[in-house]
Amino acid sequence: SNPDSIGINPFSYGTDGEIAGVISTILTSMYSTSRPAEDETYFQNSSAQAVENLAILLLEMYPRLNNGLLPNLNDFDLAVDMCKKMEADPELALKHKLQLGYFKKHFYTDAVMRHDTEKYVHTAITQLDGLLRIPGLKNVLCNRANNINFDTALENGEVTIVCTRRGD
Repeated sequence: SNPDSIGINPFSYGTDGEIAGVISTILTSMYSTSRPAEDETYFQNSSAQAVENLAILLLEMYPRLNNGLLPNLNDFDLAVDMCKKMEADPELALKHKLQLGYFKKHFYTDAVMRHDTEKYVHTAITQLDGLLRIPGLKNVLCNRANNINFDTALENGEVTIVCTRRGD
């Protein structure tokens, strides 16, 4: 609950693919569903793909549009606007052609798969909403300036302790 706590914002270090994979893996491991077993794999793959593409988009575009600030985990509503701005940059449009195609098919208002994507991403968003309601945890996960670099910590033999209890 200390506002000066160091953060563990997953957007702070690594490549876009690494960061997207970490966020997707964490969210996938956090939720459990009561879906039939035959639906579970499709559900997890669809939600993981959406989360990973959102993470890549946020990592690439949010700092460009917000004076270098890191994105935080609840900026998902900006996807379509960021895609349009990404498309305006020929280099980024080429680099992220697959992600842009994904968003047009799954997130744009008239997208063919929008309804299904909303359904599959709902569980992940619900998990994030629950986490980010805890003020101290939100401060740590959404920290934009002072974050642990786990690679450096491992190289230096440092120890990181995180208290995850819900109350003080």
